[in-house]
Amino acid sequence: MSIQKPSSGGDRHLAVDGGIFWLGSWCTPVARRASAAGRLPTIQVSAQLPGASPETMAATVAQPLEYQFAQISGLSQMTSTNLLGNSQITLQFDLNRNIDGAAQDVQTGISAAAGQLPKNLPTPPTYRKVNPADSRF
Repeated sequence: MSIQKPSSGGDRHLAVDGGIFWLGSWCTPVARRASAAGRLPTIQVSAQLPGASPETMAATVAQPLEYQFAQISGLSQMTSTNLLGNSQITLQFDLNRNIDGAAQDVQTGISAAAGQLPKNLPTPPTYRKVNPADSRF
């Protein structure tokens, strides 16, 4: 992680027991980014293929879906987790992207990937809108 300190005249210093502690404005941009990240429109896509290895899930389920999702307007981040019999893809969109429109685009992506998904997939992949702020520790 990289934290960049903006140069500004608002730097503050505090001397305590001979040590100088910088309480500068570098904290503010990080806090703003973290706050914005908690509000980003986010959708999670899940797919199950009982008994399939994580490698199979990644190659045959996640990859075709990711290819379709990568074309969605306003997508800012995509992460995948592939476990035994389960793939989960988390899609974060730009702050100004409408979550309902993004959900429609995700459904379109799932439909477009259907022909490349394993024929023995018991059910089509599903998606749900999530609030990332709800998952904070």
